[in-house]
Amino acid sequence: DYKAAGRSADALMQDLHWPLDLCLLGVGGDGHTASIFPGPDPDEALAGPRERRALGVMPEPLPPEAPVPRVTLSREGIVTARALLIAVTGAEKRKVIEAAIKQGAGSAYPIGRVLADVELPVDIHWAA
Repeated sequence: DYKAAGRSADALMQDLHWPLDLCLLGVGGDGHTASIFPGPDPDEALAGPRERRALGVMPEPLPPEAPVPRVTLSREGIVTARALLIAVTGAEKRKVIEAAIKQGAGSAYPIGRVLADVELPVDIHWAA
C-alpha cells in the first residue's frame, strides 16, 4: 500500500531536523520532480498539509520505465530547504523547465508549481 508507505516515511522524517539544508532535484521530460507527476491529481503532494514531509503517490499514467508507486517529498519539504539545486539533462528537459518557470504557479508541470513557491534563489544546472 503506497499510501501507508508514505505515512511511514513521513513519520520517520518528522524526527529529522527541518528545514533541509539542501534539496537536490531532477526534472523529467513530463515536468515531474521528486516523483510528483503531472496527471489527474498531483495536488496531495503539491498542496497537502504543511506538516507532511513525505507521502505515497501513484503516477497516472504509470511511466513505462518505472511503473511503480512512489514515496516523495512534499512540496513543503522541498520549498523550505535552505538550498535548492536542480539538475537538468538534455535540450527537451531544458525547454520543459524554462516553460515551467515562465508559467509559474499555474503551470501544468509540477516543477513549475514547486518553483513558484520557493523564496530563495534556485541553482539550476543544465548539461546537454
